[in-house]
This record gives sequence, structure tokens and C-alpha cells, in this order.
Amino acid sequence: MSSHLAIVGATEIIGRELVKLLAYREMKKEAISFLVSREHAGVHIGFGESSDVAVQDVGTYDFSKARLAFFVGGRGVAHNIAELAATSGCIVLDSSSCFRMRDDVPLVIPEVNPHVLNSLPDARIIASPSSLTTQMLLPLKPLHDLAKISRIWVSTYQSVSDAGEAGMDELYESTKRRFAFAQEKPCVFPRNIEFNCVPQVGELDEQNFCDEEISLMRETRKVLEDRSVEVFPTCVRVPVFVGHAQSITVEFKENISEGDVYEMLSDTEGVAFLRKSYKCQPEVVGYDDVFVSRLRFHSPRMLSMWVVADNLRKGGALNLLHIYDLLSSVHGWK
Repeated sequence: MSSHLAIVGATEIIGRELVKLLAYREMKKEAISFLVSREHAGVHIGFGESSDVAVQDVGTYDFSKARLAFFVGGRGVAHNIAELAATSGCIVLDSSSCFRMRDDVPLVIPEVNPHVLNSLPDARIIASPSSLTTQMLLPLKPLHDLAKISRIWVSTYQSVSDAGEAGMDELYESTKRRFAFAQEKPCVFPRNIEFNCVPQVGELDEQNFCDEEISLMRETRKVLEDRSVEVFPTCVRVPVFVGHAQSITVEFKENISEGDVYEMLSDTEGVAFLRKSYKCQPEVVGYDDVFVSRLRFHSPRMLSMWVVADNLRKGGALNLLHIYDLLSSVHGWK
């Protein structure tokens, strides 16, 4: 089998973060195909400190040449191309919402549910959860194993980078216009994002739930493999460029001791537990860990915490890379 990798959406915001991580690992650029839509083919992107590469048209690429393809170009690209790539013999790791809830597609956070790859060994498409789900379940899964979670209340404070370059540009330009006493209707977000908190991330359904809230509820139950867990989310877009924050309250089915919680969070891979301080979104940009702080106990069965992470890194590119590492271990890849 070829050891070649492909990145579909290499110039997108998650794609660029993934390219950066692969370069940091000193992977050879010749072993990676950097793919984009036709209109962007031919441009060059950086790979490491002293090298760049030309990106190719994904429409002309032969996926049978690749062992694995990272899909980081969004739902539309995944919908149009991912299954074609999978039928060519290539394993697809998809960061979009396109396949997450399909029964035949594993939804994987390697530190949380690595065993699902063994339960679906023939899966050719593997989905990475939303950045919100990954960020929330890294600290909650070990607590769920300890005392079984019954309910989760979570309010999210999501940066504009979830909406890609267009979202970041809109925050930057609209902030400049506001200081110049000018204002235009928003294009990317449902309300003006500058100096504002917008309680809608995605479209609203008939029950007034937005897309991100529905995804967080469904993905949490699938990753935990427990449909009894109730999730009550409120998703809010805030004027921050990178980094998501979550205010989380958890109710357990059994009593859980403060000492056990402290020990579990301190020992959990991928979690940085802060007992006496806290982090804000700009402070965690570029870090791999999910930062947990402001831990408060309301009763032996209820606690609250503040959770912050770089949504482009652990919530996006890094989780894909960790899935690749897990697959390499499972299949004996080198």
C-alpha cells in the first residue's frame, strides 16, 4: 500500500494548520499531495520554514495513489468527493459534518473512543467531531467513566475562525468600519459580530435550535455511546479570532468526590487542568491542550467548569492528525 498522503482543502484555514503540523513533524513534502478546487490550483503555500509547495486541482487527482486523505475543505467538498476517494482504496479522514452521524462512519476522538476503529475495521471514511464536541468531551469522558453523566448544560463562546477566512475577515473589517463610524450589513454572520455576542451559530430550525447546538447534542451521545446523556447547549458567536470557550455544568448519576475529579483531570491526556488560575481564548492559540479551570462543586453529583481550546488545533487539525496516528498504530503503518 502507498504511504502517500493527500490534503483536500490545503489552503483552507484548517488545512493550513494541518500543513503546519505535518511540516513540524518533518514529513517530506514529496509524500503529500496538496489539493484544492480548480480555481485555486497552481498557487504556492508554505511548508516549513524554508520551503513551499504548489497545490493541485482535486478534480484531476487519482486517489488510488494515496494511503489516506485528510478532507478539510468543508461539507460541500466532502459530499462531492470523499466517497469517490474512499472507493478508490484511500482512507478518508473528514473534518466536516457530512458523515458524522452515519452509522457506518466512526466518529473519533483518539483520547476518548479509540476502540470504535476496531468495531468498524472496514470503514473507509472516518469522521472527526466538531471542535466543540472534541473540546468538551476530552475532560468529560473520564468523569463519565467514573460516575456516569446524566445531564450536561453548556454555553459556548465561539470564535469567528469556525467560519473560515471569510469570518475572520468580516470581524476585522467590521471592527475597522465601526471605529470609522461606518457600518454595513453582515455577510457571514446573522448579526454584526464586532463588539457583539450573537446567540446563533448556523441556521435555526423550527424549535429555535441552531445547527451547532443540534450537532453538539447528537455527537456527544454518539462519541460517548450513551443515548441517555441529555445535553442542553446554547451556542454563541463572539468577536474573537481564534479559540472557543465553554461554560459547562454536569450532573452525574452517582456521587463523585472532589479528590477523584482533581486526580482524573490532572491525569487526562490532552487536558491541562488549572486549579488556581484560568485561561481565556487568545491565551491558548497555538497550544495542543484543552484547558480546564474554574472548577466548582455544587453537590456530590454536580459540578461546573470553564473549558478553553484552540479550535483550529485540537478542535480541528490536531484531532485529524491524532486519528492518523491511531490508524498507523492499528494498521502497522510506518
